[in-house]
Formats: sequence, C-alpha cells, structure tokens
Amino acid sequence: MNSLQVSVDLLIDLGNSRVKWAMKRAHEWVVGAAVSRMEGLTDWAVSLADQERPQRILISNSAGPAAEATIITWCESQLGVAPKIIRSELSGFGVHNAYQNPSALGADRWLAMIAARHDSSAPAAVVDCGTVVTVDALDAVGRFLGGVIIPSHQTMCRNLLAQVTHLHADATAGSNVFNLSTGSAVANGSLMAVIGGIDRTVEAFIERMGQDTRVVLTGGNAARIAPLLRCRFSEQPNLVLDGLRIVAGDVT
Repeated sequence: MNSLQVSVDLLIDLGNSRVKWAMKRAHEWVVGAAVSRMEGLTDWAVSLADQERPQRILISNSAGPAAEATIITWCESQLGVAPKIIRSELSGFGVHNAYQNPSALGADRWLAMIAARHDSSAPAAVVDCGTVVTVDALDAVGRFLGGVIIPSHQTMCRNLLAQVTHLHADATAGSNVFNLSTGSAVANGSLMAVIGGIDRTVEAFIERMGQDTRVVLTGGNAARIAPLLRCRFSEQPNLVLDGLRIVAGDVT
C-alpha cells in the first residue's frame, strides 16, 4: 500500500443469513450493500484487493463458531489482517449487561444497545429483525434488563413445514387474518405471530420503563415488519455497524 494512504478500517456484521459491512477511509464511512453470507465474499475480496487494504477489522458475529472461524480465515487469507472479534462485556459504552455470563449475550444485541444508548439516554426497546427477532430492554441508566428472542416468520414457516410435510406456505406474507388457503394462512400467520410478539413485548417494556420508552428498529426484515407494528418506532438499518463504530472509537 502506498505510504501516503491513510488508515482504513473495516467493520463486519456477520449474521445468520447476510453480511453487512462498512469501511472507513480518512474520515469518511461507506456502508456497503449487504451480501449473502460467504457466497458473496469472494468477489468482494477481489474488489478490495484492487483498492485499499484495511489496517484494522472489527467483527460482530451472531452466526456461530463455524462461521466465525471461516470469516477469520477469510480476513487473514484474502485481506492479510487478523480481525478483532467483539464480545459482549459486563459493562461498557454506557450499557450494563445483566446476563450472568456477560459474554453469552450475542454481540449483535450488545452492539445494537450500545448504538441506541449513544443516540439517547431515554429507555429503549431495541428490536432487531433478522433470522431471529430480538427485542431487548435498555433502561434510562443504561441497564440491559433482558429481552426475548422470536423466530422470524421465515424460520417459523420452515420449521412448521419440516414437521408437517403435507402443508405448504405462500411465498409472500402479509397482515391478512382472513386467509382462504392453507398456504396463505401459514405465511400470514407466521408473520402476524412475529408482529404480535414484538408489540406485546414492547407494551411490557413500556409498562416497566415508562411512556418515554422509544422503540428502535433494525435488521434485514425490518422493512417488512415495520408497517404492521402498532408501536411507534424509529428505524436505524445499520444499528450493529453503528455500535461497531462506537467500539472502534470513531464516534464521540
């Protein structure tokens, strides 16, 4: 790399289905398009090799140990950098982790709460709509009070169809509850179960933390879920990457 080039940082949000990333060169962050996990990384590596190489890589991994080992190997072999894997801690960046084993909390949930806390000191319900849907409570002093994990509607459909093989689900899902086919009943019922789970959990959070509790929505399925929610919310599509930026020390 040319000695006149400035430091480059790469942030990676490794999810169960997709990889989201952001790169900083000088003082400018560029958020890249999400790619299907692993399948899209080879072409991405080639494009990076023709440009600048990062000096530092920070990763949030919610896809399990095998995926983590793969992404570490990929970073080292394709980019020549050993990445730092972010783990949840007992306390940091204004958030206090209530898990008995703090590192057992998913790093994506930890980082999303860090980003939400950075934006406002008001209580928050942090809703991440991915392969699983997490709804986490963060009170006014930054204490993580706990949360719930709900299967996504796609996961619900797949699991149901694996168990009851004579059923099928329509390809699209919506809010209709007056379904006149089994396929639409399965698809729409699964989505409505997720919507109801989010709304009811948020109601319980508000009952405990107060009416000023804000709902922060993120994740790959947020666009489909958002119009159906009863609760008021703000949508922040890159909340985990925002948390990584804070941990990286870029945000004050």
